[in-house]
Amino acid sequence: MENPLKQRRLEMGLTLEEVGTKVGVGKSTVRKWENGLIENMGRDKIVLLSQALNISPLEILGIADIDSSNKLTDIYGQLNKDRKNNVLNFAKNQLKEQNSTPKTVLPFSAHSKAQAAEITIYGAVSAGTGEMLGDGVTTKRVYFGRIPHHDYALTVNGDSMQPLFENGQIIFVENVEDDVEFLDGQIVIAILNGESYIKKLRIMENCAQLISLNSNYDPIEVSADDDFKIKGKVIL
Repeated sequence: MENPLKQRRLEMGLTLEEVGTKVGVGKSTVRKWENGLIENMGRDKIVLLSQALNISPLEILGIADIDSSNKLTDIYGQLNKDRKNNVLNFAKNQLKEQNSTPKTVLPFSAHSKAQAAEITIYGAVSAGTGEMLGDGVTTKRVYFGRIPHHDYALTVNGDSMQPLFENGQIIFVENVEDDVEFLDGQIVIAILNGESYIKKLRIMENCAQLISLNSNYDPIEVSADDDFKIKGKVIL
């Protein structure tokens, strides 16, 4: 079954870039939301997305507006046959008018050319078993989409953070302070015993864990004896 956010966007004839522009995020973020990754979605973004797609914020959160649905069903059930037909025909006409509103959609190539930019990549970070963050060698890559404010950019190696981050994907990172408690639940760049990871950080009573989003990978335990440091927070 197709995700309701994606279904609604396609019904309105909008591209990922157009929705992202309305909400103030990149198309990759909109794609993540459509894949159901709304755990860290801010309240302001929920409101803006509901306005862009003309849907209830509750629908974005996957919560049906039960009270309204029950009221409509109750009223409809009290109508006689002719009035029920009137309600049904009216609803069909409203839907037809809504879907017939023309949308101007730019071709993908036009969006790509307008948003293409060359960025500096400062190395790679592992989404798997760990690797070195980099040796000071940088590369240049063309990036398509909105570039958020960031301190540095990296590429992802591996599939342990799918579906949020794909192998080879460019990610943007913000430097953070040493207060790791504040970062509990965040996607971070972590250095563990000399190897770098992109993982979800979980702070526990006597240890920490680096969590993969891909269920094929087990959590990585971090103890007090490990050389452990958070280098940055991934900007979503």
